[in-house]
Amino acid sequence: SRDVNASTDQFHYRELIAAGRMLGPRIFMTGPSQTTRAVKIERFEDALAGVQRYVDRGSISTKQYMQPQRRQMQWMLQAADQLGINTTAEGGGVMRQVAMILDGYTAIEHAPTDVVHIYDDVVQLYARSGTMYVPTLVVASPSTYQGELYWYQTTDVHANEKLAHFLTHDALDHKSRNSQRFALEDYYFLEGGAAAAPILHAGGNVAAGGHGQVHGLAVHWELWMLEMTGMTPHEVLRTGTINVATGMGMAADFGSLEVGKVADLVVLDANPLEDIRNSTAIRWVMKGGELYEGTTLDMVWPRTEPLRAFKYTDFGPPREGAPR
Repeated sequence: SRDVNASTDQFHYRELIAAGRMLGPRIFMTGPSQTTRAVKIERFEDALAGVQRYVDRGSISTKQYMQPQRRQMQWMLQAADQLGINTTAEGGGVMRQVAMILDGYTAIEHAPTDVVHIYDDVVQLYARSGTMYVPTLVVASPSTYQGELYWYQTTDVHANEKLAHFLTHDALDHKSRNSQRFALEDYYFLEGGAAAAPILHAGGNVAAGGHGQVHGLAVHWELWMLEMTGMTPHEVLRTGTINVATGMGMAADFGSLEVGKVADLVVLDANPLEDIRNSTAIRWVMKGGELYEGTTLDMVWPRTEPLRAFKYTDFGPPREGAPR
């Protein structure tokens, strides 16, 4: 799990997971974003202090979030470089992204968030720089989060049995039954990611992103939308695996199935190369050589061990018609 705007409690969760006290993914995080509220940057030392406080707790990168002046963005980069970590940033407008790429940012999230046609000059800049392009289509069209809404309207999220297993009834109802709707021809979220396929085909690094909308499912929506931008299923799968690892500087450790890498993998019952929506047909999940049932997260190897019951499953009866 790459979290580029994590609350500080994520540091504690990561320690609990590492100690075997809690089941969870490998967590790689920035800590909270470096916003103008989080850190007032008037000189390099301010930026260094802002980055240092989370590096001391285990951050592997930092996220610069809409610092208004270019020199402030550059000081953030210099601080990260001095501390030996990568730096990502909130996208903002295209010209802001151009400046950040030229200055050396290793990744840009929500890129771009404004609806604008991207020409070959920006495509080539992304591709040749190696800056990881993360369109985050699930929240494209920021005022309405159209990417997310599209899937509530075109798929039956409410009937998703796996979500019903891990979410409370109220949470599932709220997400899937009370969301805004558009006429299908009025959805324009793909325009925000129109550069994804051209950048990838030019040799750039494009990655699937998220925004915490529906944990577990939204990443699949992102993959499906990336295919809609013009990628092949194989290219899409790379955006959720090796491309992300490459952008993090950790491709030697994970992101593909190779000798010497960590034993993290997903076993599917259907082929996503034939239909990218088969990405949700998850039979098993392996982390560090331990195998878990994909539907319940019960461990099946090297020992059988059911997942502990969630305390919140007893919070009131389900609504009529809600899946159990």
